Amino acid sequence: MPSLTRWIGISLLAVSASLPAQTNKKVREVVIHSGWGGLGTPQNSTVTILATPNGFQQNGKPVKPALVQALVSAAEAQPILKPDPVNLGIAKIWLQSQLPSVEDRMPGKMPDATARQRALFESIFTDPGKIGGILPNLFTYGSLDDYPNVEIKIEFSDDSELTLSSHSYYEFMLPWTIHGSYKGETYNAEISRAIAALLPPKSANKERLAGPGFAFDLGEAVMNSIEKQWNEIGAEDHAGDSLAKLRSRYTISASDINPYHNAEFGVSWRAKGPHETNLHVTLHKPDFPPNLVVEGIFLSENGRIQGIDEFLKTGSRYEDITFSVTWLMDWLRKHPDKHAYLFNVHGLSFGEHAMQTFSKDMKLRDRNDLVEKVRAQQSQIALLKIDGADWLIFPDRHLLLWRYEWSRGLLNWTPSDFGEGECADYRVNNGGCSGREVTPEGTLIRDRTPRDVECMKSWRSTHPPNSLPTDAFFEIEEQGREGFIDRAGQIVIAPCFDAVGEFSEGLASFERDGRWGYIDPAGNIVIEPTLPWAEEFREGLAHVQITGTVLGYDGRWGYIGQTGNVVIPPNSGRMMSDSGGEESAFHDGLAMIEVGGESIPPRKGFIDKSGKLVIPARFTFVYPFSEGLAAATESKFGNTGWGYIDKSGNWVIPPLFDSASSFQLGLAPVGQKKDCSYIDKKGSQVVHPPAQGYQDCATVWGDFTDGLSRWLFGKKYGFIDRSGKTVIPPRFDLTYGFSEGLAAVQIGRKWGYINTMGKMVIPPQEFWNVKPFHNGLAQVQTKDRSVGYIDHSGRYIWRPHKPDEAGAE
Repeated sequence: MPSLTRWIGISLLAVSASLPAQTNKKVREVVIHSGWGGLGTPQNSTVTILATPNGFQQNGKPVKPALVQALVSAAEAQPILKPDPVNLGIAKIWLQSQLPSVEDRMPGKMPDATARQRALFESIFTDPGKIGGILPNLFTYGSLDDYPNVEIKIEFSDDSELTLSSHSYYEFMLPWTIHGSYKGETYNAEISRAIAALLPPKSANKERLAGPGFAFDLGEAVMNSIEKQWNEIGAEDHAGDSLAKLRSRYTISASDINPYHNAEFGVSWRAKGPHETNLHVTLHKPDFPPNLVVEGIFLSENGRIQGIDEFLKTGSRYEDITFSVTWLMDWLRKHPDKHAYLFNVHGLSFGEHAMQTFSKDMKLRDRNDLVEKVRAQQSQIALLKIDGADWLIFPDRHLLLWRYEWSRGLLNWTPSDFGEGECADYRVNNGGCSGREVTPEGTLIRDRTPRDVECMKSWRSTHPPNSLPTDAFFEIEEQGREGFIDRAGQIVIAPCFDAVGEFSEGLASFERDGRWGYIDPAGNIVIEPTLPWAEEFREGLAHVQITGTVLGYDGRWGYIGQTGNVVIPPNSGRMMSDSGGEESAFHDGLAMIEVGGESIPPRKGFIDKSGKLVIPARFTFVYPFSEGLAAATESKFGNTGWGYIDKSGNWVIPPLFDSASSFQLGLAPVGQKKDCSYIDKKGSQVVHPPAQGYQDCATVWGDFTDGLSRWLFGKKYGFIDRSGKTVIPPRFDLTYGFSEGLAAVQIGRKWGYINTMGKMVIPPQEFWNVKPFHNGLAQVQTKDRSVGYIDHSGRYIWRPHKPDEAGAE
């Protein structure tokens, strides 16, 4: 690709002819804000370039006028409405020069490629015409998780402005949205290169804007476009004789040799093996329904394909079993958009790997009876996968749903008929493991009493309910199920549930087969598990997902009362949902929502308990109400303009801060120009600890609990009192706030607890994670992620243990 400097020169020459005369219009200021968020540590930077009598300057350093002019020229150029090869620097000589490095970055493909496969790739990658057809695919793939953003504002001497913005994940961050004389999108990569040239080294998004990975992205797009042909060529080159035999009975629509594995076939990957490579072929016969194929999987070992002859002799028995289920064949013919794959893996339809996976899944669901039943008939069972749903067809023609993803393959039923039970292996995000059966005539067999109900009934027969308050209940996990213990470590609700949440206002959420409901302190089901997601009750209402895939973009959220009645239907904009449910819960009678729209980030406001929007959604970032006030900002990136609003939405403390958090006991932490402090409800600075100069005050402050707050001094944390005086000197790498007179502190990789005098009362240990004390106990997590509870002396009340160990000490 041409160098950045050369591109800037091309930009000026190419665009200058189309620009109107601007003799009296000069650039006065350019502001570039660039950042990203999501996983990892977010980065944000702002670059301001000012016109001075001595030329352009940024932080007192000169900026070449040509770089500024390149940006202006590109921004004012005729918009490019779709990705353009010439604009992106794609030419045959450049493609040829990039080919070796692109192939080197494809270790999963090129080292074992045959000569014909490599020739196929190279012929397309070096052809600008074919690349032009593939190019749009580079700007349609799925999103990443770093949420990049760049916004540029150019001010001119005549007070006019030109604004450009992008939230694109793609190389060059294309397309750009322009707000000026032209409003719309452009795929002009010269804008991206010009911005990259103006950003200092290591600025957020600088590399993405410059596009150094563009050639490799092109290579991946080419490989995606030829994947089927690439696979078929490789299979033909390595297993041509075997494919010829299969063609004597079947039409082959796809073929490949690979080491892949799934729930139904292969060998689960282990670094030291054993591994397995197979020939995969998709086969069809004229008498098959058009949407039914056989997925044949044959062992490839030492250059030889095994099992072809045996398959041609006996494999049709599984076709016969499948075709004998007449209602199923009728369903497939009536639904030509559904796709069915009849497996044949090393001579069996329900192969040994499938049997092992099925056994683990059903044992997790306490269905050992099904494991024994299937094992006894394994060689006679046909495994049919219909749009992500695995159906077992037995010799007597009845069916069993093993597992499913999404709901397209559930035949005449919906997920509510099967639940979304957890799978032990090869877990799925939108679906689960079932075990429910269907008669040979196509009728759903009545399901058993739910496992958690049977479990609790059995346990309650020997353990009567107690009268302890629910704030003394603590969640535990035992053998993959969850329940509750009391402060003494005694089980008060047996671990019968797939998962449970904390008790709040007398109820706790619980999960059954991927749906959530609520139980009372006796473990009785109060609200049936029909909800995709459920959060804690606050002020009499719980924020729940009512429809849609679990936590998905199609989810509809509302609020229910303690009988399960919908109090606020999902019609007040998009409800919030965060990991702890705090943002969406009611605080001081108000709950935060997001209102749908094109703004990024979405705007937030507040509703009351009737669902009425009482504070308009004008804030980009806002905290829940606490002590009658909420920290909020209307700034686009949340790095300025923080203040505090009251329950009418009016500013009580003006938005003058760069960062802020909620009020606790009359104080709130704020940051302003790297100066971190605490203010009172009048907005006056009342606590101003000595150590300052931090970029991110959120990593510095804490909340005042037990009269103390953590504070970052240099690279170590200590604690200050409400006057700002250092009470506990800084010597900790990380810490939580005080609770019940103790605070969790980290030294190196170990966690311990100190008292308010700074004395270590629970010695540091190699915990994976710890939590503050709550009602006498603190939850700790060991290195293997097992969870236990300790008391104020550090003694285990509930120790992480194996299934054959006692639960309490």
